[in-house]
Amino acid sequence: MGAGDFLKATVLCRDMAEDEVVALAGAMTERSVEAQATVFGQNDPGSALYVVREGGIKITRKGADGAEKILGLMRPGDVFGELSFLDGSPRSAAAKTVQATQLLELDRAAYERMLGNQPPALAAKMVAAAARLMAGRLRNANERIVNAVQWGSGGTASAGAAAVEAGEGEAAADSGYTTIQRLIDDAMEIKLVFPEGGEMLGKIKAFRNNELNLPEFVLMDSTLHQFIIPYAAIKYIFPMEKKKSTSKFL
Repeated sequence: MGAGDFLKATVLCRDMAEDEVVALAGAMTERSVEAQATVFGQNDPGSALYVVREGGIKITRKGADGAEKILGLMRPGDVFGELSFLDGSPRSAAAKTVQATQLLELDRAAYERMLGNQPPALAAKMVAAAARLMAGRLRNANERIVNAVQWGSGGTASAGAAAVEAGEGEAAADSGYTTIQRLIDDAMEIKLVFPEGGEMLGKIKAFRNNELNLPEFVLMDSTLHQFIIPYAAIKYIFPMEKKKSTSKFL
């Protein structure tokens, strides 16, 4: 599939005519990035936006304690980096590959050269698309904050009280909860599954409330890097090992 055909299905080109999509695709550069590589770092200068064509990208930001917090996972068709593309500001977060990834890169300079040969309507459509992206992410962030507050409304986060999912959407029975504290005590490898379909493997080092009194995990991956992940950002938690236990799911 050519870049133009791929872009047609993305939010970036939702309102564009065929010739506009072709022009945009012609201004983009295809990049191949190996797994676990940095596309750009937090506070790096930036003037390009990216579309994931194959693979996946995690968007992270370092907290005050130096640990990385995962803000989102980008999959094929997703767009990221649009804020710096629009205003030329330093990157507010880092973007790193979770596997070998193919990207379409649109640099601001190449974009402006393209606009010199296109009607003004194309620029307006690009700005509108970027605004939709940012509005959607803000809406999702607000929803997750509300969910996290509701989850923690009965008091502080308790690692011994949180249930772990047993399988594809199957909730653990009350009498057979696998607690997060057990996963920590046994240093068990787990898989976190996110609503967008992404996943991460690692071991839970801590489960705590952050400075806003919202529950979060500290997850260490196989490279010994630690990530801070909000509880509300996770759909399922799957234990990856089988050990003797009184729990039905371990």
